[in-house]
Amino acid sequence: MRHFELHSARPSRDNTVIRSRFCICSALTLLISVAPSLQAQPHATRTGDSHEGFEWARVSLTVRSGTFHSTGNSDAHRLLERALTSGRTAFEPLVTGASLHLPISSRWGVHAGVDGGHRTTSSESRVRPAGEIVPVQQRTQFALSSYVHAGLDVTAWKWSNRASLVLTAGVGRAAYRLRQHGAFMDLDRLVVFDNEFHSAGRGTVGYGGAALDVPLSHWASLQADVRRQGGSAGMSGDFAGFDRLDLGGTRISAGLALRPFAR
Repeated sequence: MRHFELHSARPSRDNTVIRSRFCICSALTLLISVAPSLQAQPHATRTGDSHEGFEWARVSLTVRSGTFHSTGNSDAHRLLERALTSGRTAFEPLVTGASLHLPISSRWGVHAGVDGGHRTTSSESRVRPAGEIVPVQQRTQFALSSYVHAGLDVTAWKWSNRASLVLTAGVGRAAYRLRQHGAFMDLDRLVVFDNEFHSAGRGTVGYGGAALDVPLSHWASLQADVRRQGGSAGMSGDFAGFDRLDLGGTRISAGLALRPFAR
């Protein structure tokens, strides 16, 4: 396990948070300023619209929570799968997020949002020295400290006022933090030692998915969505010799879409 002989180097968490908040504000400001000009039409609709035809009634804020299932295609994933009982699930956090959706036309829209999550996993080394009875135990903490994204939505199918199927695609930037601590097994020398290991990084992520929207009232609806994403981020600190961390996988989530301007 080659990362056990390296030294840690952690970037500033405060800087990551500041950059993430700046990206969120910039994306939302851009979308709010662009969408009304794209939506302006010669004749304003009569249902909840204002300001030169922009459909304020269709502006929605979505909040959601769900699970992330990693594709696990990187050195770090393969190492944990081979050495620890937790395997790649240590890189599969529960995620929560929110996104703002703005209409462009009757079918098309744009969105911007942020997701994040964390997971702490207890595990044991799959191999232990001969005659060792006590398990070699450790903990892995993995967090997506920020995942800022923006993209397009299109209503692909609508069943009257009962439900609609929305397809979505976009791109974003994700930051992660990885920490392992406890007892570890040196597979070459077959000895146990205590240590702590760190890595952090940031990378670009692209995604596509679909969401089922079921209205609950004129101002709220239930959403369930599946999103497939791909991307990677560099590894640092004790994992500096590894290839890029795979951030690809499938996110399955559910939540509420709220339309504050609907009347």
